[in-house]
Amino acid sequence: MYNAIQLISGTVVEGTIRQLFEGHHMTYIECINADYKSTRKESFYDLQLDVKGCRDVYASFDKYVEVERLEGDNKYHAEQHGLQVGC
Repeated sequence: MYNAIQLISGTVVEGTIRQLFEGHHMTYIECINADYKSTRKESFYDLQLDVKGCRDVYASFDKYVEVERLEGDNKYHAEQHGLQVGC
């Protein structure tokens, strides 16, 4: 089975899907108790928005980009600094 990008490779419309639908977002991590910051740029073709309990799509986007504290079982390993609480 082929996906749409494979089917148009080598044709005059190659790259069209990427031009029309590809987006990018940055993942940014900053630790509170250590001098550590990390960023990562990622591509996407769709977003999985949580719509339950949101009054409209704008509230869903706000929820998608809200700050998340990495603590408890969700601690972050910050290279030389080890496991960090509250990144």
